[in-house]
Amino acid sequence: MLNRTGKPAGVLGAMLAAAIVSASPASALEPAFLSVQNIVNVFSAPAANSFKKAENYIDYDAMSQRSLGSSQWSKLTAKQKHDYVAALKSLMEQRYYPRWHRIFSRAKVEYLSKSTDGGDLLVKTNLVVGKKRDAMTWRLNDHNDKVVSLAIGEKDLLDRLTHRLQPKLKKNGFQAMLAWMQNHAQGEESATQTSSAESVLGESR
Repeated sequence: MLNRTGKPAGVLGAMLAAAIVSASPASALEPAFLSVQNIVNVFSAPAANSFKKAENYIDYDAMSQRSLGSSQWSKLTAKQKHDYVAALKSLMEQRYYPRWHRIFSRAKVEYLSKSTDGGDLLVKTNLVVGKKRDAMTWRLNDHNDKVVSLAIGEKDLLDRLTHRLQPKLKKNGFQAMLAWMQNHAQGEESATQTSSAESVLGESR
């Protein structure tokens, strides 16, 4: 069926829907999409001092528990849990936030769909930099709509982080792993850091 413009009605409807999503202000998005957009907005800003706002949209408690696993987490004292969450947060702020800024300051995010996975929400998006599109999936805690992880294609930030920390925990123990996290957070970013989409996931080893 054609409308008066000569375009099939279904195609025109899809184009209109896409235009509405692209043009909608963040306040018009549903909560899951809004959480993602809030993070993108934080790291699109030119001033690094605004990055602190990201902690309002990231669930560091859930990230900490999942990166160690429920069994290991249950063995920690209250102080150890507190110290680990603080170390992970510092690591993200110092090593990951600059990468996110490099990407999101020159990228656009296209919202595709939302689904559930256990107790999480999965928000599927495209990360668009120039003519390049990368599939980016955001994992949110369904209880608070805060980000727990994100993935580029099949490569997941939390999985990558877990695979870096678990061997250190098993080989040297909790305190040594914690010390490594604290020291690594203070290291400087390489001047040759890539600006590819996958860099938002951090180092692979």
